[in-house]
Amino acid sequence: MAKGFPDWLRAIALIGLDEDGNPLLIRVDDDGRLEIPLKGVHGGELVTVAVDENGNLNAYMLDDESQHGYVIRVGNAELAARLGSAVTWDWRGKVQIIHDFSKGYQSLEADGYGTGAEIALDPSHSQFGGYSAKMTGGSDGAGAAVLSGYASPYPTRFVGVACNFSVEQAPESVILFLGIWKSGSYTSYGIRYLFADHKLQYLDSENTYQDIATYKIYRFEDIFYRMKLVADLETRTYERAMFGDQEYPLTAAAWVQSTPTFPDYTHYSFLVYSDDGENDIVYCDHMILTSSEPENI
Repeated sequence: MAKGFPDWLRAIALIGLDEDGNPLLIRVDDDGRLEIPLKGVHGGELVTVAVDENGNLNAYMLDDESQHGYVIRVGNAELAARLGSAVTWDWRGKVQIIHDFSKGYQSLEADGYGTGAEIALDPSHSQFGGYSAKMTGGSDGAGAAVLSGYASPYPTRFVGVACNFSVEQAPESVILFLGIWKSGSYTSYGIRYLFADHKLQYLDSENTYQDIATYKIYRFEDIFYRMKLVADLETRTYERAMFGDQEYPLTAAAWVQSTPTFPDYTHYSFLVYSDDGENDIVYCDHMILTSSEPENI
């Protein structure tokens, strides 16, 4: 014979304690829904978290100060996008294309030039997606390993391209490149890192690399360094370069060439150039193309 009450007749009392330790029943509304005020401390005083006219919680998250000294408010949509992306908040911009090699090269072209040049997917060294592209430069000839991508133009003034790389055997240089075909001209943006001199450089309007800064990196295949350039498509100048933990504002003009009329499109690439006689190795963990980058302040 069954004993007790059916589940639908059971009741549970939720009890809290006030500041003096006295028990208090948790209140419910006329429909039996739980009512709980959420409170926090602001300026040393207890405040209640607000809701809107529909009873939805009003909340935003504060990021740390940016490199320009501003505290950034992150909305829920932005937070969801950032949590699902390999791009951190500090890098800004809206991600349009990301290659993390988890599904192969996808739309990227992988090319090697010179004896022993090769690009292969590698699961042993990566940060995102479980794979990186192991890029081995050739020991002669052009001595390069190149990853290249293409995209349609975006309705934005500022476009960025970024990548993460680590070093197993230091090459002569690595280059991050952005090319823009637009209105019968081709504009080339590039930043280069020279390993022997520890120099970060940019490609100027005369197709010559100029120094930006000196930056030493640790040559170890499991330590990935970030590099990024942002281009101003309206003025055909650089907006900034980023390398490691440093950001460098740039206002220099890019290299512009007149070309036969092509449909507008974007070309981006990461290049590894070996020292003569060596098959140097660099791992590219991911490549990212961004739009709607903020203007320098």
